[in-house]
Amino acid sequence: MTRQIVTLLAVLSIGTVPAAAQDFALPGTSAMDFSAMTNRTLTNRIGNLSVKSTARAQRRGQAPAGAAPVAGLSALTAAFAPASSFGGETLAPAAPPALDYRPDPEIRRTVESEFVARIVKTDPRVKDSMRQMMATNDFYALFDQTVRPYGYNSRNVADVVAAYTVLNWAIANNQEPPKDAGHAAVRRKVATILSANPVLADPANRQRVADELILRYVLFTGAFQEARKTGQATTMSNHIRQTFLAQNGEDLRQMRFTPQGFIGG
Repeated sequence: MTRQIVTLLAVLSIGTVPAAAQDFALPGTSAMDFSAMTNRTLTNRIGNLSVKSTARAQRRGQAPAGAAPVAGLSALTAAFAPASSFGGETLAPAAPPALDYRPDPEIRRTVESEFVARIVKTDPRVKDSMRQMMATNDFYALFDQTVRPYGYNSRNVADVVAAYTVLNWAIANNQEPPKDAGHAAVRRKVATILSANPVLADPANRQRVADELILRYVLFTGAFQEARKTGQATTMSNHIRQTFLAQNGEDLRQMRFTPQGFIGG
């Protein structure tokens, strides 16, 4: 597939593209290649944050009650679960303070370094340009500008996971992320799962998960915008759908985004 520069356009088409984004470019592969590459290298930090592991921790007294022990309901699939999956528990509020984190520059540098290393391993030719891109663009400000209008807190790991999940749904359905109501319900379901997980009692872990997904969110957005420009949107959409289904057991095209959040059918 032809190599090309993936230019970051207006993130989710909200407002004016910030100055930092106007000259932002992702060196390396095409939008489809980048999509496949980043999915293959996704760490297991998110996948391990499941209700099943939380339930074990609750039994050991290492995690508070607050999430129903539904085997197989992970942080990335909680957004799509019906209310009955939570065993009658009251959902956590969106962006609970216990899941906030204060960015630590050293952790952020480590996450970015590992992220770049995985991409460079796939295509060594982009080593210098990738490092320059990371050094000269503020991914976190771009993410914050994008999600803040919908109430998301970019320094809360549950909100970052929720926003990333909504983006996957949008790309799988070949559309822009929704701008209507429904985000609050998604945020609360994800927060309910993550609030009870002992892994996230450590603020360093909260930041590692959030920073990783923020990088992916911004780059996936740029890749999808480029795919729409070059006629590859359907292919990328199909890939995201198939990858999410294989990794998480959810068919994103079978879900509708409503004021109550995601509903199957």
